[in-house]
Amino acid sequence: MYPTTNQVVLIQKTLGCTRIVYNHYLEKQKLLYEERKETLSCFDRIKDLKNLQVEHPYLERLKKYMMELK
Repeated sequence: MYPTTNQVVLIQKTLGCTRIVYNHYLEKQKLLYEERKETLSCFDRIKDLKNLQVEHPYLERLKKYMMELK
């Protein structure tokens, strides 16, 4: 199967947004652990996701369930 041009663009946007979210929480996790030896739970990340979407409005285009997957 070969994706259409529109599908390729959507896949690239989805992967780009996923990478941004992953890297954001990875950095946040590193800083939190270095400062307080604590970790972020999955629930903490999901609650904080709204703030990240405000900072980066283009993330809202992705389906909510895609952003909440581990």
